[in-house]
Amino acid sequence: MKEVPSFIVGSGSAARAMSAALGIVQSPQSPVRVLPPRQLKRGETLPPVSSTSLLIIANPHALHAPMILEAERKGFTHIVCEKPAVISRDAIAALRSVRAEVIVCHGYRQNWGPQRIRQAIARKEIGDLISLEGRYWQSSAAAWAVEGRQKREGWKNHPELSGPFDTLMDLGTHWADLVTFLAGEKPALARTRLSYFNAEAAHRDTHVHLELDFPSGLHAWGSVSKTVHGSGNHLEVVAIGTDGMLKWNFERPDELVQGRGRDVRIFSRSNDEKVASGLPAHHALGWLEGYASLFYEMLLRLDGKQGIGAPSLSESLDTADLLLAAAAADERRRAPDLSRL
Repeated sequence: MKEVPSFIVGSGSAARAMSAALGIVQSPQSPVRVLPPRQLKRGETLPPVSSTSLLIIANPHALHAPMILEAERKGFTHIVCEKPAVISRDAIAALRSVRAEVIVCHGYRQNWGPQRIRQAIARKEIGDLISLEGRYWQSSAAAWAVEGRQKREGWKNHPELSGPFDTLMDLGTHWADLVTFLAGEKPALARTRLSYFNAEAAHRDTHVHLELDFPSGLHAWGSVSKTVHGSGNHLEVVAIGTDGMLKWNFERPDELVQGRGRDVRIFSRSNDEKVASGLPAHHALGWLEGYASLFYEMLLRLDGKQGIGAPSLSESLDTADLLLAAAAADERRRAPDLSRL
């Protein structure tokens, strides 16, 4: 059995979830065994490596790009990086030169529901695709406002660690990745409208209207928010076609809602349709299922194989470039026209 050393940067909930997902998908029958990740302490530099090694990046957002570049210099060949891979346009060009295998943790597209919708779109099961729409709502900003607006010292309140945005480059990159995957083509243009209601820090946008235009003429629209009261992790995507509709809700990951004419039916994943964690239908791991799928994909690549695919660094950079350009255009629209004074 080939043994691969691994390292992990970060110690928060994402780091713990990624370590757990790696453990879930490793099998005694696997020809590759990733050794338990060595936790790198804060401020500790990456060691140089001379053979195949895996790096798991789960530190604050603004540190992802520098860590990927350092890992490339130190000889790391395989990297799993929490999203977003980049939070500024300045870093995008530098990351384009990275040759290591990098999987970015946009795990929602890996779930059974989006995979099944993508197949349905490709097979024209709902006719020609008209639009992709939906929402990704959470309530962290709303809860902070209701609970008294007490100052907290989390890293997201510091732009040098979180970057110049919050919801746009956090939940927004997930949403954009998901609809791009379903569309089967790269978007050509993004438009955003950012709001800062209940913002815990000045740079932390809390509510985003996000639109993507694709070269084929397809349009995608999403409401992405951290200030919708009463929301947990409410992610819903709807594929609207000329002959039908398919809807997936993350909170019921092994079900799809199908509409045709006035009729609606719900169908479920069968246990013959396997997922990376190996769990049967309706016993999924929630958002940990996406991590499990991504690490399963990485194990296959360490063995020289490839499975259903995974979000790549190149795709992530393309998406980030569009979103950051759209946010800059949004800021220019809102800026006062001093030339008229």
